[in-house]
Amino acid sequence: MRTIALLHGQKDSEHYEVGHEREQRTKMKLLVVVLLTLAILSVYATNGWILKLGENERPFMLMGVPTVVDAGSGSGILLRIKSTCNEMLLISSLKLNADSNGNANTNGTIMITAFSCREIGPGELVQITAFSPVKLDGSSYEAIITINGKDYSFVARRNA
Repeated sequence: MRTIALLHGQKDSEHYEVGHEREQRTKMKLLVVVLLTLAILSVYATNGWILKLGENERPFMLMGVPTVVDAGSGSGILLRIKSTCNEMLLISSLKLNADSNGNANTNGTIMITAFSCREIGPGELVQITAFSPVKLDGSSYEAIITINGKDYSFVARRNA
């Protein structure tokens, strides 16, 4: 109807109002998109998702290759880790993926090593040796460390 009215001699001021309304709507849409993007980014940043990608997701850094070590009738893991975050880390478990015969990844049973909980302060470097009663054969195993309730997997290689 406005187009027809404009064709029949409506004032230029009405034409301006229509263009102005369209411009205002475009600005509002752009503002909504920007605010929505900022809201999403702030949620991600708060949870650390942006800063934690790939290897940076770990709150610790492995210092050297985790190795499988022998001690009498048992074997275990020698692990050196350094905290990379600003809070205390609690290591609640350290495991090797192996069956009761010490073969890695054959039937998926987790062999839990003898290990007591350990706290690590910000930036602290610790060496942990955890032993199990089962003799392990082979050269490399999946090792799982639980820090602050989250499991992290890596490969532990037999010490040459």
